[in-house]
Amino acid sequence: MRVLSSSRSIIVYWEELVYLEAALLATDETVPLAAPVTATLEQFNTIRQRDLSTRRAVVQARARASVADSSLDEALREIHVNTLHLVRQDRSRKEYETLFPGALTAHIRHALAKQVAVARDTAERLGLSLFEDKFREVQLALLEPVIDRGEVVLSERKDAEFSRVEGRLEIETWKDEVNAVRLSVYAELLSMAAKTRRKRSWAEAFYPTASARSTRGEDEPELEPELEADQADQVDQADQVDE
Repeated sequence: MRVLSSSRSIIVYWEELVYLEAALLATDETVPLAAPVTATLEQFNTIRQRDLSTRRAVVQARARASVADSSLDEALREIHVNTLHLVRQDRSRKEYETLFPGALTAHIRHALAKQVAVARDTAERLGLSLFEDKFREVQLALLEPVIDRGEVVLSERKDAEFSRVEGRLEIETWKDEVNAVRLSVYAELLSMAAKTRRKRSWAEAFYPTASARSTRGEDEPELEPELEADQADQVDQADQVDE
C-alpha cells in the first residue's frame, strides 16, 4: 500500500503524493508531516518535462532516420539505373558487377546504419579507375550528401537515446524518493496513532484505498515499445531500429 510498483507511471506517483499532501494538510496535527511530501511534489514538473523532452527527441530522431534511410535508397536506385545505362543493360560488364555485385535488393531497404555503410562502400568503389571521371562525379554528387546526412542523423539518434536513458534514470530516482517519503510519513502516522490510542486505520486513511486506485484512469505507458527497441538498438550499434 505504501510502496508503489516501479512499473506505475509517474502520473500515478504524482497523484499518490497529491492525495497524501492534501490529507496531511487537512488536520493541524499532521500539517508538519506534509513538508517532505510537498518538497517531493515540487520536483514533479521538472521530472515530467524531462520525460517529455527526451521522448520527443527520440521520436524526432526516429523520424529523421526514416527520411535519411529513404533518401539513401533513392540515391542508390538512381545510381543503379545510371549504371545500367552505362553498361547498356549488360549486367555482366565489370562496371556493373563492381557497383552491384548482387541483386539491387542487397543494396537497399536496410536499417539506416547498414544503409549508410552500403552507400559508403558504393562511393569507394566509384573511386576505382574503372569508371570515367564524368560518370563518377555524377554518382558521387547523388550519394555523398545523403551519406553525410545519414551519418549526422545516426549521431543525433544515438545522443537522443542516451539522453532518454538518463531521463529514465532520473524518473526512477524520483520514484524511489516518493516511496521513501510515503514510508517515512506512514511511520510517523503510526507513531502518532499509538501515542493517541488510535487504530491503524487512522494512519491508513491518509493514503488512497485500493478501490480508489482502481477507479482512476489507466496508467500512462511508462516504457513505450519503440523505446525498448531503441535501447536494444543502442547495444547493437543502432543499426536495426529503422528497418
